[in-house]
Amino acid sequence: MSNATLELEYTSVFYEGLALTPNVTLIYEGETFDSSKELKITYTNNNQVGTATVIIEGINRFTGTVELQFEIAYEVIPEQIVNVIAIGEIGKVSLSWGESSEVNTDSYNIYRKADDETEYQLIKTINDRTVLSYEDKNVEKSRTYSYYVTGIGLYGAESEPSLIVSATVLVDEVAPTVLKVSPAAASVISGETTISATATDNIGVTKVAYFYTLDNGVNWVAIGETTNKAFSIVFDTSELGSESVKVKAVAYDAEGNESEPISVVYSLDNVGPEKVTGLSAVTLSSKITLSWNDVTANDAAHFILQTKSGEEWTTVAKKVTTLGYTITNLQPDMDYIYRVACVDTHGNICLLYTSD
Repeated sequence: MSNATLELEYTSVFYEGLALTPNVTLIYEGETFDSSKELKITYTNNNQVGTATVIIEGINRFTGTVELQFEIAYEVIPEQIVNVIAIGEIGKVSLSWGESSEVNTDSYNIYRKADDETEYQLIKTINDRTVLSYEDKNVEKSRTYSYYVTGIGLYGAESEPSLIVSATVLVDEVAPTVLKVSPAAASVISGETTISATATDNIGVTKVAYFYTLDNGVNWVAIGETTNKAFSIVFDTSELGSESVKVKAVAYDAEGNESEPISVVYSLDNVGPEKVTGLSAVTLSSKITLSWNDVTANDAAHFILQTKSGEEWTTVAKKVTTLGYTITNLQPDMDYIYRVACVDTHGNICLLYTSD
């Protein structure tokens, strides 16, 4: 095709979001030939802004290959985004910018470079022209980051970068504060007691740790730590063998800052009332009326009554608040064994007194 003339329908065109395929005109010795019959035409890079290539191969009466090029450009380039601001905060950088003045600009690209990097990377596309802020939380403390923002318009046309802004991620140096521990100081606790804390922080409390001491702080023993919403934990006091215990709570934030501890002293009650005495029975043909002496414990709450069948004890009544109880519907001429115990307000139970 060295002696033929090849002409493209156009050599420059505006991009409209579709692949562009300009017609090719073939002229030889003044005669125009049908390109569809004489040429094999291939297009590359013709669906984007830039330089597109047309590869033309002769078939039938023409031989050889020729490459022609045409330019694809955006008709409208969005204006530069202005008023870009970056503010370094604890654990993040907050960005904001002014809304594009062009209605065809429907999204924004945010580019970032860390202080030890050489190239900017696209970190976020905002697909809403009215959203004018972004929080970059994928950052490292004490590190400086630089940003620029571009506007994206019709068919993906991108504006030139905004002015570059920089900010340094701040470090959280404020420790949490424990406001209170529950139950309140001077409360009486026993057995497995749930302890909770109220704590605050400028960013957020992540966990609370609890400790106890039986020697007024000479030695502290860890109870455990918790991250649940109430910062609550179960404290098993049943084996402490002391009349009082001091508990302290320490709060932590995500940065590892540690609060000043707050301590409370509790009275311990893991001992039940004294053993019930004087258990006696008055029997009739089908019922038994039991009675017993009262206990002297001030925190006595109720009595529990059990009967023995074989080797197993079965509870007859759980919360008896009188000094006697009648069992009915019994079988005549049978032996029954009963025992009774006192339970205090903390659930401690005394030794069981048994009577045949």
